[in-house]
Amino acid sequence: MKTKYKGPLSPKGIIRLYAKHYLNAPEDKISPKVKPEFRELIHSRYTDIKNLGIKEERVSGQPYKNAEELFSDVEKHHRIQVSTEHNNPVVLDKEGNLQFRFVHDYDHYVARAAFNWEGELTACYYFFSFTNSDILRRILRSEIVYQVSASLYLGDFPETQKIVLSDPRF
Repeated sequence: MKTKYKGPLSPKGIIRLYAKHYLNAPEDKISPKVKPEFRELIHSRYTDIKNLGIKEERVSGQPYKNAEELFSDVEKHHRIQVSTEHNNPVVLDKEGNLQFRFVHDYDHYVARAAFNWEGELTACYYFFSFTNSDILRRILRSEIVYQVSASLYLGDFPETQKIVLSDPRF
């Protein structure tokens, strides 16, 4: 098998690899059949979390400096504040993307995952446990792992959001 994989990388090396891949790869197209499946996964999880009594508050700006503030907000106020900034989704509509953020932050809470590289991986893999679909997992990887990698690499959120389904290691 021909592979570009060269063996283990440091976390910084992985971030750089994923970031460059995300920033330089052409945008992948999602089949019309897959978009509703992804929307349904998000909406189903969103509804389940709301049914647990977790409220959502939409805010401008970033509501939490760190994951501990999120954890405290959920535990004290049964609430997750969701930023409306950079809401330029590719797969979902704007409302679905805000629901996705709510679910993703809830995953940080449940997994006790920090707002750092390792925490984003943990939250992403926790989300994976709700689907067996390879394509939905690849979308989640692009939306979480690749975008976070690009953000850490650039020092800011990437201007363009896109879906990249390929893995740069192969």
